[in-house]
Amino acid sequence: MKKLLIPALALLMLGLFASIFAVSTISGSGQSNLTVAYQRYDSVYDVGLSLHGIRGLQDLNGTVYYYVSNATYTSTYSGESVKAEGSSTLYQLNLGSVKNYKGNISVSLSQAGTLTVTSEIPQLIRLIVNTSGMTELVWAGFASSNSSITTQAYVNETGTLTLVFSNGTSLVNVTLPLALGNHEFSESLNLVQVTPTAIAHSTREVEVQQNFPRRYAPEEDELQVSNESVNATTNYNTTLAYFNGSLVPALVWKGEGFALMDLGFGKFGVSGNSYYQFSTIEFFGVNGTVLGYVHNSYLSKEGSRHGIVSNSFSSLVAGELKMVTGHVTPPKAETEAEVEVHGVPVVVVITSNDSAESTAYVNLTHPVYVVEHGHGNGAHLVEVSINGTYDFFVITPSGRTINVTVVRPENVTETIINMTGHQYPAQKIVVNANGSILFNVTLLKNESVAVYKEVNGTLVALNSTNYFVVNGKLVVYDDPSNTYYAVYGATPTTTSSTSTTSSTSTSTTSPSSTSPSSGNTPLYIGIVVVVIIVVAAIAIFMKRK
Repeated sequence: MKKLLIPALALLMLGLFASIFAVSTISGSGQSNLTVAYQRYDSVYDVGLSLHGIRGLQDLNGTVYYYVSNATYTSTYSGESVKAEGSSTLYQLNLGSVKNYKGNISVSLSQAGTLTVTSEIPQLIRLIVNTSGMTELVWAGFASSNSSITTQAYVNETGTLTLVFSNGTSLVNVTLPLALGNHEFSESLNLVQVTPTAIAHSTREVEVQQNFPRRYAPEEDELQVSNESVNATTNYNTTLAYFNGSLVPALVWKGEGFALMDLGFGKFGVSGNSYYQFSTIEFFGVNGTVLGYVHNSYLSKEGSRHGIVSNSFSSLVAGELKMVTGHVTPPKAETEAEVEVHGVPVVVVITSNDSAESTAYVNLTHPVYVVEHGHGNGAHLVEVSINGTYDFFVITPSGRTINVTVVRPENVTETIINMTGHQYPAQKIVVNANGSILFNVTLLKNESVAVYKEVNGTLVALNSTNYFVVNGKLVVYDDPSNTYYAVYGATPTTTSSTSTTSSTSTSTTSPSSTSPSSGNTPLYIGIVVVVIIVVAAIAIFMKRK
């Protein structure tokens, strides 16, 4: 029996610790129920003799070749790298006569980013989206008349959609406005008729990374195109961006430039300076939780060459779009503000349900009464933290920010207050500070409390929203006086009142000026309970032994 007791104790300890950390992990997770939508397209349109010539193909008289590859993947977010199956096809385009095409182009964009395009005009080979300075190749292929294409695109409220059509030895672009909903456009194009013939086909695997960006840290980006890759280090900016139809705080990493590349695509190659662009947008919700992110890579090169024997034209576009999003619909943004936490820029949004969203972590949000433009309601006290540091701010309905200093009371004593013919136990709190302040004291009693400040010998009630209780601490926000009274048993009020104080009794030590937020309290209590149980179990075991 004694031999079985030690393994039993070990299992007990393991089970108790596992249950505590399981609760902690689940409550801290902001990346559950996410979906990964990934798509990758390469599109090369080559006419005549390219810079490398047509490898293995001898016809130099205006022959048009079109190379396209794609890889798509949609699944539940796992955080692990996965392989996506892709395919590549090389077409030879046979040219005909010029024909006028008239027809409608239907464009539908959903809030989740599903883009559907139906064109009555044939020979569509690319769909390119531009939004907020980000360029996305969202589809590449060869579509005949009345083809319907469904793909994914990130659109930051509005943007443009460019449809690229084959026109024999050249390309024709049609650019349309892009926004949520269903839209229809009429177009008329004169195009050289082309007939595609597939002359080569292959399959491949593409690795899809699912790791989230590191908040407030540079990003290392890479795009592999054919036999080469382009790399860049991008830095962040704070902004607001649309997520599931709502404007939320966001961090944006963006980098662009030119790279000298020598790319081979089976039968032919493209070389020269290629333009590249990397963009990552990470979205944040209530209390700074991560809602998801979008990552886009884009590379393009277009040029022509005039020679004695023949002319050539080539157009290369490659793109990779990854959208990791959930099904959360954030509350409506009411007030946006920009603050700095120890020099780090932070965006804070107060929402329609009085919560706070931020690019940093929000540890505390509380409505406070601050008079602005003749009104006092609608301001919010927030505590935000990033990189191990925190600051308090008040954000008013107009978006004005007020820096709040956390102070330690100089002295806290117990006293009695005479009010409306009754005596109430109270704490007299003395502070010495300027500007907007925040302080806390340990509660004297576990009952209702009202806070007053002394102004010219008269007690004036603080608005009841400007003080609250957190984990046994009375937290007070004010544009300061020197003396405050926390009165127990009195009814809190939002109006001014007058009273006198009685003699002071026993003095107490000043409480600390640490942050009133305490998200780890349940974990600490759980650990203490585990320690007590384990110590008791060991004592019983030793006694039996």
